[in-house]
Amino acid sequence: MCCDLFFAAQNVSNAAWAFGSLGVQHPAMFDALASAAKAAKLEGYNSQNITDLAWGFANAGHQVRPEGTRVLQTLSQPLVN
Repeated sequence: MCCDLFFAAQNVSNAAWAFGSLGVQHPAMFDALASAAKAAKLEGYNSQNITDLAWGFANAGHQVRPEGTRVLQTLSQPLVN
């Protein structure tokens, strides 16, 4: 139960945004956030969550692996259709 709450869409995107705002460069943490987003399979993600997630990664200078890029594409696809 606690893990479900921690990995809720808004919590994951807020964490990425916060660490990105601080310029934290911690690849393992950002990889874990990407994995949490992937595991959610779109559940609960809205345009703001996706934007904050992507911005946090970019602002921290985190190099998103190809798998992470696919996650962001998958999350955003329903919003552009």
